[in-house]
Amino acid sequence: MQNNPYRPPTSALIGDQLDDDRNDAERIRTDHIKHEAAVRSIGTLYWIGGVGNILVGLGMMLGSSGATAGLAIALGIGTLCILIGSGIRKLRRWTRIPVTIFGVLGLLMIPVGTFINAYVLYLIYCEKGKTVFAPEYQEIMRATPHVKHKTSKIVWVFLILLVGVFVFAIIGSMVL
Repeated sequence: MQNNPYRPPTSALIGDQLDDDRNDAERIRTDHIKHEAAVRSIGTLYWIGGVGNILVGLGMMLGSSGATAGLAIALGIGTLCILIGSGIRKLRRWTRIPVTIFGVLGLLMIPVGTFINAYVLYLIYCEKGKTVFAPEYQEIMRATPHVKHKTSKIVWVFLILLVGVFVFAIIGSMVL
């Protein structure tokens, strides 16, 4: 092979290196986006639980004046769950500790709680879970805001049906 003086240089240029970094970040984010969405859904569950606890606390406050300890516990746990849920939705590393505590306690709620909390603990501690909670992944998310998780239409239908059942149950309990 002869040395061709007109051949373009083969060394990577700075722009090429930036493109490679961007492609790597995009590949990592694409590989982890479904797991990221599953972890964020845990945060949504914590929000729902937090709001439910706060509503129970408010119901205690309106219903009886003697349940101050129960009221404080319900409002405290509700507020804590909302804070943890917000942290999980932002993939904050510190949330792994309280989620682990609640998850281990939830394993005792046989049979449904055991399955749900085992799955939550799996999502947090598997390899992809460790990756999405890593500080480097925060940088990857900032570099790839265009990579989004698409929720399927069937999931939206089930979600709307579930919310409808809850609303129906709440209205039905108020009427009775």
